[in-house]
Amino acid sequence: MSQTNALRFSVCYNGLVLASVDLDLLLKGQTLLLGGFGTPFFIFGARWLILGVGFVSVCAWLFEREANHRHTWKEVGWSVLLAFVMSLLVSELVRRMRPFLAYPDQVRVLIPAPASAFSWPSSHASTIWAWAMGVSRLERRVAGLWIAIAVYVSLSRVVVGVHYPLDVLAGASVGALSVYLVRFGHRWLRRAPSTL
Repeated sequence: MSQTNALRFSVCYNGLVLASVDLDLLLKGQTLLLGGFGTPFFIFGARWLILGVGFVSVCAWLFEREANHRHTWKEVGWSVLLAFVMSLLVSELVRRMRPFLAYPDQVRVLIPAPASAFSWPSSHASTIWAWAMGVSRLERRVAGLWIAIAVYVSLSRVVVGVHYPLDVLAGASVGALSVYLVRFGHRWLRRAPSTL
């Protein structure tokens, strides 16, 4: 076997192993966490919580009086927007089918089908992690609560059958990257000499 063919086989094999583990984790999550109170709990986390977070965040920004906090809210907004756009672009390039589409006989889907058929990375996870990391700067004593919300939304997207675990991990990475890029870009703009 040539070196090139060996490399292709290795990448394909590792990809299949990862996909198998990813599906197994999703199915175990659905088996363990759904039923009784778990089903509405995870549906709420997957569908509605992010909308509530967005509404509260916009209100907080509009009514915030302190200049530094208003600036942080603007950075949060830009980070969330960047995370959303980056996740959509990457998703269209990678084109990994959502689990309920790829394995309709195995994966239960508990919410209406998302607009996109592609799942990697998760846009919900990328935006909620960008939000959580951004607002953690406002009040570090409750940063754990914001991170817990991000974990809850991310886990919910897996449990309701629209994402694999690796989708939400990749989404969390995109969210973290977007926060870093927005902060770095802002600092660079403040230091750059004006050309006007």
